[in-house]
Amino acid sequence: MGRTEFLTLTIRSEPRLEAQTTHESEMALFNECMQSCAHLVLDTADIVRDGGLISDAAGNLYGTTFDGGDLSGCGGAGCGVVFKLSPSSSGWTETVLHAFTGGGDGANPSTGLIFDTKGNLYGTTSAGGRFTCQGSGCGVIFQLYPTSSGWKEKVLYNFGGTSDGSVPNFPLTFDAAGNLYGVAQSGGNTTNCSGFTYGCGVAFKLWHESAGWSFQALYAFSDSDSGGPSSGLLLDAKGNLFGTGTYASGVVHKLSPAAGKTWKDTVIYSFIEPIGY
Repeated sequence: MGRTEFLTLTIRSEPRLEAQTTHESEMALFNECMQSCAHLVLDTADIVRDGGLISDAAGNLYGTTFDGGDLSGCGGAGCGVVFKLSPSSSGWTETVLHAFTGGGDGANPSTGLIFDTKGNLYGTTSAGGRFTCQGSGCGVIFQLYPTSSGWKEKVLYNFGGTSDGSVPNFPLTFDAAGNLYGVAQSGGNTTNCSGFTYGCGVAFKLWHESAGWSFQALYAFSDSDSGGPSSGLLLDAKGNLFGTGTYASGVVHKLSPAAGKTWKDTVIYSFIEPIGY
């Protein structure tokens, strides 16, 4: 049996997004690739962004697409999907687990997924949810869980675009207790955030209680520390969170728990252009 080749299209933009990349520009790059690419994982309506893939114990792959799916939403381009790829002797088969509509369920996921210990999937969308952010929605955090009739979506949090942040474009991470951590690209601090009208972004935490999921904005980034976030967060054994920021030529920063349930942001390394930029 011949080797199957896979193509992932990565549509990169500036580190900070004030508006969504147009569907036309993404499709232009896709069509250019179509001239020389023999095998595609997904249908031509689906564009895979920077999310990457994860796998389960059976070897199935899971990921997201920024566009495609239900073409009645998001200006006819589709609002993206969560998909599963299953291997067999005859090749790989795609199953769409959820097609976003662009409403309360979210739109345009631009990062990957994570599993919990029960096999549920978690992720974020960069738009949809509450429509208080430049007309496209502020983004959501969602859970997908398997049922006897297929996968179902549950929205865990709708961003508001103020102190809680907006546009959660980066991966989530779990701690050992099942709490979720992540960053939102915009929102938060708007008074000390030069060049970014809607704020420098926030770090956040979600935790599950008997009544549902609760949200806390841990830290609002600013020009006084690491600038806006440019990656997700990495959790160490002591409960510190590490990530990268856009300040100057780029920084690596550390978020540490402080007194009174507050968090402190410390820049632990600053890159010097052009070596680390």
